[in-house]
Parts: sequence; C-alpha cells; structure tokens
Amino acid sequence: MIGRFVLTFLQVGLGWVFAPELRAMVPLPKGQIDLFVLALIFAGMFWVIGIVVSLIFRSVSRPSLGTFSASIVMGLAGAALGWIQPVTGAVNGTMQMTVPLGVYPMAGALIGYMARR
Repeated sequence: MIGRFVLTFLQVGLGWVFAPELRAMVPLPKGQIDLFVLALIFAGMFWVIGIVVSLIFRSVSRPSLGTFSASIVMGLAGAALGWIQPVTGAVNGTMQMTVPLGVYPMAGALIGYMARR
C-alpha cells in the first residue's frame, strides 16, 4: 500500500516538474501538437518511474508494455479533452480556478497506468 502511494506521488511530482523540461528538448514546433507530445512524455516517464519503484519496493509489481500502451492511449485521450473548450470551461468552472492544460494529459496517462495495473 505504501509502495503504491510512493509510486503515485513520484509519478505526479516528477512528471509535473520534468515533463515540460523534456518537452522543451523535443525539436518540434510548439503549438497545437504540444499537449499530445506532453501526453507521450508523461506516459514514458510514468512507465520508467514505475519500473524503478518496482525495483525498490517489492510490493509494487513491474509495469508491462500493456501498462505503457494504456498510459499512452489514455494520455492522448486526456490531451484530446484538453483541446475541447466546453470541457476545459466546465472543469475550470467546477474547480473555481483555472486548471493548467498540462493536467489533462498527465491525468489521462496516470489513469491509464493505474487502470492497467
């Protein structure tokens, strides 16, 4: 139980801090495709962090390629939701604050990772 908490905490923390840094290194023009590139980076980071944490905590199982695939698919779905203006407006209205667009692909990738486990 503590291993999964540490895994989720590390995935969200390291992903939120380092994914924009890695995105800046990708030689693609910034713009419309930015959220989808972030989704792929989040999925890759979550999978690698899952492998490292599974080596440290024996209670955390090692992620498979199916986990990686589910994380990619759900991350891309989250990025697609970030494109839809009524969805982002509804989330911002519900939360009573402006939610950064990077949250959508990160949440999708994390949901995909956790659902496949």
